[in-house]
Amino acid sequence: MAENVTFQKEMTVASVREREGAPLVEITFLESARFYKLKKSHPEFERLLNQLRLGMSRKTPLILELNMMHGDEILDVRPASRQ
Repeated sequence: MAENVTFQKEMTVASVREREGAPLVEITFLESARFYKLKKSHPEFERLLNQLRLGMSRKTPLILELNMMHGDEILDVRPASRQ
């Protein structure tokens, strides 16, 4: 049986773009030219969006969990721990 494999990246939010009626929110990061997406159908959409906005306002890195190694779908977000 195949395992659910996800990939993590540490990045800093540059922008969060919401379009009325769109099924997703587009997020850009300082470390990448790619547009990442957070689906509004995600069961924890509000929590994840709030975490992304907080990271952007504080200019602090976040740990993203993505669907594939080079994927663009955000599955989870949490603060990056600093030592």
